Amino acid sequence: MLTDSAQQEPPLLAGGFAHLLRSLREYDGQLYHHSLHVYLLTAPLLQALRLSVHESILIELAALFHDLGKVALPRQLLHKATALTAEEFAQIRTHCLKGALLLSRLQAPQVMVRAVYHHHERWDGHGYPTGLAGEAIPLGARLIAISDAFAVMTSGRSYQVPRPPPPGPDGASAPCRHPV
Repeated sequence: MLTDSAQQEPPLLAGGFAHLLRSLREYDGQLYHHSLHVYLLTAPLLQALRLSVHESILIELAALFHDLGKVALPRQLLHKATALTAEEFAQIRTHCLKGALLLSRLQAPQVMVRAVYHHHERWDGHGYPTGLAGEAIPLGARLIAISDAFAVMTSGRSYQVPRPPPPGPDGASAPCRHPV
């Protein structure tokens, strides 16, 4: 069960990563809470896959910073209630590259950088930024995409009402408190 995200921030982050998290929170509280939500949703997926602790931590951090590049975009664009123009959507799509570049400048491990850069790729190859398909998409990016999609669908957006989580194995709705 997800609880208040402010109480579930990742363990202390060192140096530049702690600064990035503070910057994200100060830039846009809704984006910050969404990032925490995706981080929290990604952790159980990693546990189920039984990846090494090291790889799991790097992918969890990538999930936390998956939308970091949005701090370089105008806030009003992120919260626009009407349909984006083609130019605005192209601008939004740059957040993957911008986030990956920020992490690279902090000398983040490539597992993190690649997961952030590719988290909007699609299995069928119709995603962005490079149109990777299937297993060519880094595992971390695939897991973040799953968590991100679930977070967006169940938390809603300015242009979309939230959907209820699917029922659990016993038929009851899965408990989920959204941080946004």
